[in-house]
Amino acid sequence: NKNNIPKNQKEESTAYVYKALNVFKKVNDKQGISYCLYNLAQKFNDAGNPQKAMPYLMESLEMRKAIADTRGIAESLNAIGICYRWMNDIPSALTYLNEANQLAQKNGFFHVLESSSDMLNYIYEEDLKDYENALKSYRLYIAARDTIINEKAKFDSFIEFSNSLSLFKTT
Repeated sequence: NKNNIPKNQKEESTAYVYKALNVFKKVNDKQGISYCLYNLAQKFNDAGNPQKAMPYLMESLEMRKAIADTRGIAESLNAIGICYRWMNDIPSALTYLNEANQLAQKNGFFHVLESSSDMLNYIYEEDLKDYENALKSYRLYIAARDTIINEKAKFDSFIEFSNSLSLFKTT
């Protein structure tokens, strides 16, 4: 749980993200820059400061679009939608979350689909009292969550099987 991390460790990790950001800027690594910006935004958002997170997310989104990082675009759209929700800008939240949701569905980004559907469900149910769309979002959330769980179970079974074979064991 992110809330159980001591404050000094959170500050230290933030300092390392800033250091990495500076290195990526020096070598003009746009993907590295975009991920650092995204991570900084998530730290501010987790700390309850979506207003401070938003410029980092917007810059990350633009950079991810420039390098055609489809998964990164979906992640940024989702995070921006969540920030707008916590800033009580429901129309903007819906715009960004729906765009993230569509991109995630199209490309099979199930973690983004799970997150965006969960937040859309919350907005439709709690903020808008639109129970029809809340149910649709909830069903999509459950489908994405179950897909993630099933894929992890398949992977875990594969690893267990691989470890049981002598071909993969080192002596």
